[in-house]
Amino acid sequence: TDIMQKIAITLAFIIFVTQASAQTLVDTLKPFVWHTYIFVTTKMPRANLMALAREASRTKAILVFNGFEEEGGVAALQKKIAEINALCCNKREVSWIIHPKLFERYRVKSAPAFVIAQEQEASRTPRMDDFVMVSGDMTLANALKFIAQESKVLAIKKRAGDVYALF
Repeated sequence: TDIMQKIAITLAFIIFVTQASAQTLVDTLKPFVWHTYIFVTTKMPRANLMALAREASRTKAILVFNGFEEEGGVAALQKKIAEINALCCNKREVSWIIHPKLFERYRVKSAPAFVIAQEQEASRTPRMDDFVMVSGDMTLANALKFIAQESKVLAIKKRAGDVYALF
């Protein structure tokens, strides 16, 4: 029975190691997903939000709020987004999200900020070569042009150029 126990333990260990290796292999085979984020605030002028929403609708960029910054909470924010969508985008889809964790993940301190990121898993802290962020009072097109010209990461440089081509 000692031999049987040793065999059972060895088999259990082999199965465990095989499963762990298989999961690691699966993780490395997961494709990277590209995201273009535009970090915004409700305190920005309406004209700026509309212009950024128009650009986001063309490029499938995602507009990201940190939270609710004005009275009325979710309802007021939904109303503002609906008004902007109706005025700017000719029924094209615009993606708006509230995601404070993205502000933390990409260390966004001011808006507007523009991020191009390649992500494999949302829970992992991104490495510096996984994303590029620029911020300042500019359009998405200008941010993409800057990233395409200045990024040291070839994959991000190419992605910025590809998204810029949608204009």
